[in-house]
Amino acid sequence: MRTTILLLTVALVVSAIPCHSQIAVDRKSDEKSDESIRLSTELVALDVQIVDRKTQRVVNSLSRNDFEIYEDGVKQQIDQFSQDTLPLSVVLLLDASASMWTLLESLRANALRALGSLKPEDEVALVVTADETVLVRDFTKEKFLIADDLRELDFTKFGDDGILLHDSIYRAASHLLKAANPANRRVIIAVTDNETIPTEHWKAFQKDEGVSLVLETGAVVCGLVLKRHVAMRTASKLLGFSPWQGGGDIRNYAEISGGEVLVSNNETVAEKLIKLIENLRARYSLAFVPSNSKRDGKFRRLKVRLASELEQQLRNAGTNLVISTRSGYYAAKK
Repeated sequence: MRTTILLLTVALVVSAIPCHSQIAVDRKSDEKSDESIRLSTELVALDVQIVDRKTQRVVNSLSRNDFEIYEDGVKQQIDQFSQDTLPLSVVLLLDASASMWTLLESLRANALRALGSLKPEDEVALVVTADETVLVRDFTKEKFLIADDLRELDFTKFGDDGILLHDSIYRAASHLLKAANPANRRVIIAVTDNETIPTEHWKAFQKDEGVSLVLETGAVVCGLVLKRHVAMRTASKLLGFSPWQGGGDIRNYAEISGGEVLVSNNETVAEKLIKLIENLRARYSLAFVPSNSKRDGKFRRLKVRLASELEQQLRNAGTNLVISTRSGYYAAKK
């Protein structure tokens, strides 16, 4: 299944605002609470995006009967279907490493306009990541508070050499478990230049842990990858800010979660963020009760297809649609 990638990695500066708090996830307590993190309901929810491969336009006119869901190759009955109905719980993950300082100025200036494309019932939490991952603002429906936080942040105090992507994604996904409404659609929007560094520090969560928790929470990871101009890239090299991608790629998280990744520069970041949110609004929400009643904690692979009749009609018309959703889930243990 080809998955469209949406990721916004947001890195925040630790000491800029007194109310900031590090997102603490204790490894020992985390191991003890494994069962509480896994899905605790029989209903499995999916967030699905449909894109026309040729035009790259999002398709938003389909119905329940146009979809088929398969779990480990077995067709499932769709029990719930909606579009743009369930509220969003969004963790805005901001990359505040040195290579992002200039790129973030446009987002800082246009944050309220971009976040205004969310609905009043949608909630947003602001998390910044660089040397460590920090919660700047807990979930709120008052988007102007997030915009105010962004204007006050001193990005230069967060770190230098790129982000610990896997650790920051894990902590952002963990915070989604604290969303006000557990039934909300869960999203991580990572705003980043995708320069990441590897780490073996015992306090930092690694790739397998980040991927596992994203799938367990059902979070959709979207990325807004900011690209610098040639002059800026040259200046960064002269200042010693080397590009890294040894610590993971946001696109991989978007792919396994059914998210989307858009590329922007400093001038278009607000417009691309609005586009990302609009695409989230056009996604479909599907849910089913698995025919496999075993609750063994094992991974179940998911696949969403178009109904065979519709698929044939599209094929005859030369239309090719790309379906993006999460690759699977962990069955909760009883």
